[in-house]
Amino acid sequence: MTLTPTDAIADTELDDEGDGDTDTLITTSTRGDPNDEYQRLCEFELEVVDEPDGGTEPRRLITEQLLRHSQLWDAVALAAERDVSTVRIEEYNGTHPAFGHDSDGLYEFRGQYYRVRTAELE
Repeated sequence: MTLTPTDAIADTELDDEGDGDTDTLITTSTRGDPNDEYQRLCEFELEVVDEPDGGTEPRRLITEQLLRHSQLWDAVALAAERDVSTVRIEEYNGTHPAFGHDSDGLYEFRGQYYRVRTAELE
């Protein structure tokens, strides 16, 4: 199974935050419905980290587990494909908290560590 972004990724824009070391890929997703009164615009942000900070044990993932979490799949795939340190996916979501209660945290996939943060934008 090849780790590539899904067709839900509609637009991408590279945001160089000015320090030259940190590039953020900002993407929009077609998942969700902007016309659904129960969904709001949310942000799923993945940051590539060198190693976990002290005391935080990462959730180790295999490809099949990653496949079950669309936003995480897309973010990891985009980080690798575009060689960026941060991927931000904006999409409409109806769960509370955004993307579910266990999305935020530290993950490990194939020896690489990722920190995920989610937030509501609306």
